Amino acid sequence: MVRWLLPNDQWIEKQVGDISEFLLLLRLVNVVSYEAMSYKIARIEMVLDDPIWISVILE
Repeated sequence: MVRWLLPNDQWIEKQVGDISEFLLLLRLVNVVSYEAMSYKIARIEMVLDDPIWISVILE
């Protein structure tokens, strides 16, 4: 599971099929687009809750 944290304190959760491939792709870009808005990736965190998930903080 990936949680995208937007600058306006909203978040979006998406299921990812292959997390290692997803993380590789994230390393290749520094900007992502969602609903016609571009966001810079500020940082990526692994959250050790149950279940474990990835948090992508956008600015």
